[in-house]
Amino acid sequence: MSSECAALILGGPGAIFWMWVVALVGMATAFFEATLAQVFKVRHTDGSFRGGPAYYMARGLRSRPLGVVFAGLTIFTCGFSIIMVQSNAVAGVIGPDSPLKLPPSVAAAVLVGLAALVILGGVRRVARVTEWMAPIMALVYVAMAVVIVALHITQLPGLLGTIVFSAFGPAPFAGGVTGGIIAALTNGTRRGLFSNEAGQGTAPFAAATATVAHPVQQGLIQSLGVFVDTIIACTATAFIILVSGVYSPALVQAGELTPKAAGTLTSDAVAATLGSWTAIPMAIVIFVLAFSSIIAAATYSEVSMTFISEAARMAAAQARLGGLHRSGGPRHSDRRVEHRRHHHGHHDPDQPDRPHPARPLGRGRTQGLGRPARGGTSRPPVQRRGQPLPAR
Repeated sequence: MSSECAALILGGPGAIFWMWVVALVGMATAFFEATLAQVFKVRHTDGSFRGGPAYYMARGLRSRPLGVVFAGLTIFTCGFSIIMVQSNAVAGVIGPDSPLKLPPSVAAAVLVGLAALVILGGVRRVARVTEWMAPIMALVYVAMAVVIVALHITQLPGLLGTIVFSAFGPAPFAGGVTGGIIAALTNGTRRGLFSNEAGQGTAPFAAATATVAHPVQQGLIQSLGVFVDTIIACTATAFIILVSGVYSPALVQAGELTPKAAGTLTSDAVAATLGSWTAIPMAIVIFVLAFSSIIAAATYSEVSMTFISEAARMAAAQARLGGLHRSGGPRHSDRRVEHRRHHHGHHDPDQPDRPHPARPLGRGRTQGLGRPARGGTSRPPVQRRGQPLPAR
């Protein structure tokens, strides 16, 4: 939700148009990266599947160093950048400017405590609750958006025209912080990529964990997710903000509406349209969705760290094997001594070799000896070519 708000403030209504363009291209990107994540996924020791760009770079492109570089960038991006953005959204709905009026330190302590219970592996129950609460909160938000769109359905054509015209219109009408087509294009592209994650490389981590009959099925699901996320959900959020009156290009130009308000702009717009009673439900919706994004980003970082540690172990093993190959491997005498130790127990290598003890084979013959056993019969003589058969 904060992506559309930031796009509107920084790039004006025209930024929403470029978010649509990014989503249409991103549907193809999401299809390919999710399909590759399914093709090159691996089973972890706990029975779950792991995958993502780092894995199909290492296994598909045969370039483990490139996968390590991507995994390192993912650790920084997901472990710090994405978590900071989502934490700011949570602080906006439970902080001092929210209906809860929590001090910043208390809001941060609540978020860190809940995240630590899941990320550090202590309490998985919170993660399971988030798994079923996030879809419910998303449905609640969609229901609110449908009601608002139905109440202002007559304004929909005009707002769509405003979005398209602002994407190519002059700077004063574009209404962004810097104004103009460039602001709409750049901010719409950035926020569109952040919203649906298509081509960003983080969504394949989640796509690899799914169990499907064919990898293409997960690719189609991922492509549909981009369409629903940006074309439907983001458009509905932008419509709510534009009809509510809490946003206008004039407020942005006057400096009364700054990018710092992106975290609470959606909840303010819903409250201005449906009433102040929606403040608490919207706070819960934003908190659950942002918290689930924090847990997902931490999981992606954990998978990337696992990939780097496994790559380091494999590189060390290959280095040891390469050292043995260059040194010629173990000597023949060492292999013979180890063979005797394996079959006959401990043997002193300084002692002379001894013949193997004879073992009876039956019919009075023994193995390893050239003479017949007592009371036995010798083998019949073998006639060689060109020689007479010896007399008995």
